[in-house]
Amino acid sequence: MNKQQKESSHKTNDSASSQDKINSELKLTQEAIKCKRVLELDKSIRYAGMCASDGTLVASEYKKEITPLIDETELEFAVKLSAIRAMERDVLSTKLGRPMYSIASYENVKRATISLDKGMFLLVSFERNADDALIINKIMNELNISYTLSLCELGSRLAQSLQDPLSVIRSLVEISKKRHSTMNKELSDNFDTIERISLKISHHIHDVLTFVRASPLQLTYTHWQMF
Repeated sequence: MNKQQKESSHKTNDSASSQDKINSELKLTQEAIKCKRVLELDKSIRYAGMCASDGTLVASEYKKEITPLIDETELEFAVKLSAIRAMERDVLSTKLGRPMYSIASYENVKRATISLDKGMFLLVSFERNADDALIINKIMNELNISYTLSLCELGSRLAQSLQDPLSVIRSLVEISKKRHSTMNKELSDNFDTIERISLKISHHIHDVLTFVRASPLQLTYTHWQMF
């Protein structure tokens, strides 16, 4: 690689690194803004934070006049525990449905963990005597949180649920044909029809899964002065 190519490569890497940093800061700003909006919803809300599924805290806001009950290290530990418990509740989601939220009531405070999109969780604490159902409803309305499945999600779940039965059908047909090599033409034609239709449905399932497989959203930074 010559000197010009190296310089070009360094510029490209620096540009990519700079864009990644800007996108990361943009995301953090967006999450922090959401937390501030949550704090303003009700006077009893003490804290709002957002974390990823691995327990990484991406935004954290206390109400100004509030004295935290736990320090920063304890907060990070509590966030990781909340993320772990939220993921544990997700284990039975195929049968019970997607977890919406959970509330833990302590002597001094109440804490809620609310499921968001893309593996994110909203963590909220509020006063012990607060109406938790009212607060949860306010938060969901403010952030437009909806647990209604989209068309793509429904298509994906339906397609995946059909894959296993189809595999079983095709396997049974194949086994039956091997066991009954001297079957009559009518039965053989029926088996061939089942195989052909199963294969056709499998192709349709593959098309559906390919269609609903969404790519990660690519955020780009635009300075507000450009508007």
